[in-house]
Amino acid sequence: MHINIRKGVSQSTSPALAARELYDAIYQTDIAFAVFFCSPNYNLDILASELTRHFGDINLIGCTTAGEITPKGYLHGSLTGLSLAADKFEVVTTCIDDLNSFGFAQGEELGRTMLSRLRPDDKEPCADNSFSFMLIDGLCLQEELITSAL
Repeated sequence: MHINIRKGVSQSTSPALAARELYDAIYQTDIAFAVFFCSPNYNLDILASELTRHFGDINLIGCTTAGEITPKGYLHGSLTGLSLAADKFEVVTTCIDDLNSFGFAQGEELGRTMLSRLRPDDKEPCADNSFSFMLIDGLCLQEELITSAL
């Protein structure tokens, strides 16, 4: 399987323009997944709205950063991201809202639920054909617990 990766960055301070520039840079046919990293200097409500408007139903996740590693190097005050596309590429995303209350029982159940949603061609997900990617708030001090639970 061949996976296409596109990456991009916007240095616009306007969240609407930055979202549009990122979309233009990383959009590709058959996007399965897109990730963005943004400066907390943006109006995050407007940025979220604009990213949703452009990316629509595409699986898109992201977070704020203390600095962005971009195709143009290390920047501050930017929006950067990437997209992955392939003809046979399945992605399952979820959000855990209350990190401080998340425990092993919830992790086990969430893991089972996500795996059950990930059955392309009835092929069992395993280490040879699957990976996970987690964005987590490091200030919650729950990274190890949540990783272990999942």
